[in-house]
Amino acid sequence: MNIIKLLPLSILSLALTACGGGGSSDSTPNDDPGEPIVLTEGGPVSNPTPIDFQNLNEIKSEDFYNHFRVNVGAGDTLIISGNIDTVVNDTDNRRCLERDGYYTGIRILNLPDEKEHITRSCTPYFFQKFIDAGNYDLKLGFPGAKGSFVATILPADSEPQLGNQLGTGGLPDNLGRIDIDEKNKLTSHPATNHFGYKGKAGETIYLQAYVDPREDATTERRCVEFGDYFSNKYAFGWAVISEYVSGGIYHRQPVFSCSGSLEYTFPKDGTYHFNFRSFLGGTGYFYATTTPAPL
Repeated sequence: MNIIKLLPLSILSLALTACGGGGSSDSTPNDDPGEPIVLTEGGPVSNPTPIDFQNLNEIKSEDFYNHFRVNVGAGDTLIISGNIDTVVNDTDNRRCLERDGYYTGIRILNLPDEKEHITRSCTPYFFQKFIDAGNYDLKLGFPGAKGSFVATILPADSEPQLGNQLGTGGLPDNLGRIDIDEKNKLTSHPATNHFGYKGKAGETIYLQAYVDPREDATTERRCVEFGDYFSNKYAFGWAVISEYVSGGIYHRQPVFSCSGSLEYTFPKDGTYHFNFRSFLGGTGYFYATTTPAPL
């Protein structure tokens, strides 16, 4: 097994692009660009590799060795963000959604496919809140594609954790702080576009993103039809992740706004977790402002 050393957040977006291909990136360059990025390899179905939560995990074009294992507690949430070097075409994506097993995508092998769980994704993104604690085996694979993924476990009913970075994104367990007064940077990969804000009950936040390239009307229409976190490859915009991590929501997954804008009123005091995704891998920035709760 190849193990990569801990990747600083400042080069994680670059590493995802380099290993998975595709998309543009405005990330900070690697301090040592001559040093190769080494991935954590998966194993066969008989011997899955534990997911590496500190580094990149490999997605091979031949999925025989793309088996991984994860140990979770009851109510924990697993978030996977991957990057592959081939765009899955519409026909293959539709067949995956309509016909079980057309290609693997991201699949939990030992979890019943019930209304409380959605056990398969046809895109490189996955979001699962587990009812029962235990070890779960995953397989990844896309038609002729190779790349990498990062993974995070958010403990049951945990409040999002704000990192020190202001105006730049973070990871799901170390959120960037939204800057209300200045521009906030958006990278080409949603894995590093996680932001947090401490809101008050009744307060409303407004987010407006500007990225290049931007999605066109066709992508917007396809997203609006079904903008869920991972089944729809066209899903883009803003998702409120914290709604699905805290509390008792098991059978739902985050839904994206299908636009660069979001208006969200906080139901109670607390830290809220937002994720931005560009279908086309656009880079840019967003503005944020808030209005207080009505008297």
